[in-house]
Amino acid sequence: MYKKLSNDEWREYINRYYASDENLTVKDYCEENNINKSQFYYHKRKIEEKATPVFHPIKINTEANIVRKDIGASSEVKISIGNISVAIPTSETALINSLIKELLLKC
Repeated sequence: MYKKLSNDEWREYINRYYASDENLTVKDYCEENNINKSQFYYHKRKIEEKATPVFHPIKINTEANIVRKDIGASSEVKISIGNISVAIPTSETALINSLIKELLLKC
């Protein structure tokens, strides 16, 4: 009978298998560790699905003045959406990143 493992234990077994330098097959590894080969592949796939980045498209209003064309000469980033305009100094990269993340979450 095979071991019943938690998700964290499966992650540990899977990581240990792929971190090893041995030429050991998954079948042999599973037999040595008394784990189910089908479950090994199932949990491996679940781990990979969680690690896969997801593309989130955003809408850009082409009529809005989102980025100035002469941004190289400017020391600030200006974003205009509707009646709202925001000017952020280019030195405030953390604030700019935070603003972009919030806008992405709202879309």
